[in-house]
Amino acid sequence: MRIFRSFIIIVLLLTVYIPGFAYTNLERTIVFFERSPEILNTRSHTILIKNLKQDLEFHKRKIVSFMDAKSNPNDLWAASAIVLNLSQEQISKLKSITGVDFVTSAKSDIKVPFIRKKIMKSPVLEIQWGIEKMRVPKVWEELDIDGSGIVIGHMDSGVASTHQALKGQVIRFKDFSMSIDGDISVDDQGHGTHTAGSIVGKTNGIGVAPGAKLVVAKIFDAGGGSTAEWILSAMQWMLDPDQDFSTNDAPKLVSNSWGSSNYFDKKYWGILETWNAAGIIPVFSAGNNGYSGSKTISIPAAYPHCFAVGATTISDTHARFSSCGPVTWTNGLDEKVYIKPDVSAPGDYIVSANYEGGYVSLSGTSMACPYVAGIIALILQANPGLGVEEIRKTLQGFLDIYDFGI
Repeated sequence: MRIFRSFIIIVLLLTVYIPGFAYTNLERTIVFFERSPEILNTRSHTILIKNLKQDLEFHKRKIVSFMDAKSNPNDLWAASAIVLNLSQEQISKLKSITGVDFVTSAKSDIKVPFIRKKIMKSPVLEIQWGIEKMRVPKVWEELDIDGSGIVIGHMDSGVASTHQALKGQVIRFKDFSMSIDGDISVDDQGHGTHTAGSIVGKTNGIGVAPGAKLVVAKIFDAGGGSTAEWILSAMQWMLDPDQDFSTNDAPKLVSNSWGSSNYFDKKYWGILETWNAAGIIPVFSAGNNGYSGSKTISIPAAYPHCFAVGATTISDTHARFSSCGPVTWTNGLDEKVYIKPDVSAPGDYIVSANYEGGYVSLSGTSMACPYVAGIIALILQANPGLGVEEIRKTLQGFLDIYDFGI
């Protein structure tokens, strides 16, 4: 009997004195709130951010009982959301609170995509075939336009900023994968260095806009994994890289060579509406699920308010791996069909920077996306005042467009 009582006392002591003993089943969760479209209707970057922050504070007062020391809150004002550690019981209760739009896990199925890889042992071409195909050298030489003065956002596995093609090209860097220390841009996976090289690479004709600069957010770890919290936090940072919303230092566009095959995922919908309101052009790879047929565009590329970029081959044909449209979205009772990809560009056996030095050939819509980002930089240098829809129309006149699967 004494032994039994002693056991009970020990269990009680553990429960009382070990913080977290009762919290082992908490899950990192994103709570999205409803927001009025009017919040985004302003031409002022400062007022836009101020409105979004105030709106989130208003909504947070409704769920203050769910926010304590163990919840470890992360404000995502750009998405009208907050990330919390929550139990299943708390998650169920939150879903019924007025003003809560939806609640979802902060985990993500998004991983770094690769198709084919070939290390370049022999010297690469003076100008890469994709650059030639898009007639970019003609723009450099005849118009003296190379992207100078344009800042481009880049969300990937980081950038090896010591690579000869990328030295001096990264002006700001932040790691959201929590895998490195310091503020010097690095890449421990490789995908990001290749995509960055295709945008601003200065050597061997690998970059479309070598005069442009990059703001880099590292959202993938060394294993190529990520979370929705990392991604959303990075997307928010792109709106205000210097963390001073009285100054507008947001990039003109952001290149995103990643996506999800969860075709009903709307976690990134609201924050990309915010990007558009802030004048940031969202450029996304269409995905590499073309072998599965039509209606395979990745999320967020499939969103109506994003540029989806498909891939073509050296013979100007659709790369078989490149995901196809169309895409259907429902607004209330109305359904609307969208042609996707919006544009296509070279994406098969594309040579760019290797994060371990030298060059590497990769294939995928991940390779086509940065080419289009670079083209947009060239267009913006020539016409700085163009809006998102004007850019779309200009792109569709500049590149060879393929509307497959329609």
